[in-house]
Amino acid sequence: MDSINKFIGSGIIFPIELNAFGRPDTVNDIRLIRSSILNIINWPTRIRFFNEKYGCRIYECLEEPDDAISSSLVKHFIIESIQLWEKRVELYPSSIKVLDSTPTVVNLQITYTIRNTKLEETFIYPFYKEIIY
Repeated sequence: MDSINKFIGSGIIFPIELNAFGRPDTVNDIRLIRSSILNIINWPTRIRFFNEKYGCRIYECLEEPDDAISSSLVKHFIIESIQLWEKRVELYPSSIKVLDSTPTVVNLQITYTIRNTKLEETFIYPFYKEIIY
């Protein structure tokens, strides 16, 4: 195991994927951090038992107008939750950019740096502002 994977650790990514033997695979690379960040952003606060602070308050921006205030709030909520719950990465306010915005979807580019490695990763998170049935 190299030093990057030793720092990241190993665990199960969500949604759980089963292998041919019916067991969940453990992952010890960048996919574990990405899965953790997506889990934090997608989980609403005050929902998890015994840990009501876990998650992100991004859902509070649903059906808000598409303006600079709501996009700043979305950025703030993401930065606040990732800095609190994912200690393996460094995230700065300038590292979240709004790529494009429509009335229903805001695509956010989130760039983070893995601590102790200075390896930079980027992914796009689509935030759906309206619930479409």
